[in-house]
Amino acid sequence: MPSPNWARVTIFLFVGISFLVSLLGAAVGHGAARYASIGAVVTGVTLILLLIDRWAWRWKGIRRVLRVPDLEGTWRVALESNYEGEGGGEQTVYLVVHQTYSTITVEVLTQRIRSCSDTASLARRGPRHVLAYVYRAEPEAIRREGNEPHRGSAELLIETAPSLRFEGDYWTDRGHVGRLRATGWHKAKCGSFATASAAEFEER
Repeated sequence: MPSPNWARVTIFLFVGISFLVSLLGAAVGHGAARYASIGAVVTGVTLILLLIDRWAWRWKGIRRVLRVPDLEGTWRVALESNYEGEGGGEQTVYLVVHQTYSTITVEVLTQRIRSCSDTASLARRGPRHVLAYVYRAEPEAIRREGNEPHRGSAELLIETAPSLRFEGDYWTDRGHVGRLRATGWHKAKCGSFATASAAEFEER
């Protein structure tokens, strides 16, 4: 998910830290002093980028510069599907997002199936972001009759005002399609459908 903004931040850090190291050392110098200065710049930039990637990107000021929504947590989702068997129609499911600035993983928890994204990306499309992912669904062993493992993909359009939410479509390799719409958010990343069902949700 690194973007042009991420490249700009990296360049800015290299230039800024190089300037500070030069000021502190009075001059870059030659020989050992030169390599020590280069090492200090590379180490400083690497540590700051790691800090931003794991934690600091969530801070409001930095997130405004990087322009990326913070989706981490558990989302209560209204699902509408054209699947006519058990588990089809309208139901509530939970979408669990694990996110750093450079990576994002999506799990979906239902009463009958648990799925996890193989690949996922959060990209800007015009004025909004789109979360797209490809997943593999693994029904519980005792519920696999007529409900075999399958693959699918989803594309969710994210809105940030008046609150953070998303809505979009999904498709499966079994020919089923559906609609997903976020209806609430919980800060913890729930590990099961039962845990998510017992959680309290709010607007984000």
